Amino acid sequence: MRVLDGGVLTGRIIGPEQKGLDMESVALTCLEENTKREVLAFAQAGLDKHSYTSTFASVFRPLFREKYTTALRGEARPCISCGYCEDVCPAELMPHLIYRYLSKDRLEDACRVGLEKCVECGLCSFVCLSKIEHLKVFREERRKCEDEKDSRE
Repeated sequence: MRVLDGGVLTGRIIGPEQKGLDMESVALTCLEENTKREVLAFAQAGLDKHSYTSTFASVFRPLFREKYTTALRGEARPCISCGYCEDVCPAELMPHLIYRYLSKDRLEDACRVGLEKCVECGLCSFVCLSKIEHLKVFREERRKCEDEKDSRE
């Protein structure tokens, strides 16, 4: 196993001489060492190799498990519930939960968990890894809610 102090992309390898973590450590990542290698693997056709393109003979087998979509190029993606929006929210709301309720047309539940308490600072939209426009969605739904209240009165 390879042990990293930090994440996969920015972590630092922890050697056997280090007996613990530093105070500045935010994560501990363990990766299994890849020991199995094939000679000229890129040139060998095979049914066990997967690719997004029709490069290998696996094109005759069922489709690749993961779809190659436009979301991989920076467009909006589904919420991954990373919690960053919750960490930065000054009203101490859970924007990712509110967004999930609103995306499923559950306005009452969204209001129950704090849609009305949103201060519209936009920090949730700013930190969102999935590039979801929380603020835009929240404003539209609050406007709908206010219109419904006005029509009832």
